[in-house]
Amino acid sequence: WSAASRKVPEAAYKFFAWDSDVLIRTTLNANVINRGGPENMWSSVRRHPEFRMLLADRAQKFFFNGGMLTSDRVIAQLDELAARIESPIIAETARWG
Repeated sequence: WSAASRKVPEAAYKFFAWDSDVLIRTTLNANVINRGGPENMWSSVRRHPEFRMLLADRAQKFFFNGGMLTSDRVIAQLDELAARIESPIIAETARWG
């Protein structure tokens, strides 16, 4: 994985993964404690009270009070997507059987 951001104070980091096939490998004989990666960053930032408050604020924003990830909003988005793809699915079903 790698991470990058624009060089301005308010820029957020973006994370990029590659070779994700390693996720399906067994970890029975691996030393997963010293492997490095995003977990190391998570372990570090979660110790900071400012980060925990930011995370709690974001969770409140998105998961409660009509936020983007509340059940009603997610169901509405899925219903909209289902309505948009219904006709193409019928056409493909008719085409391929």
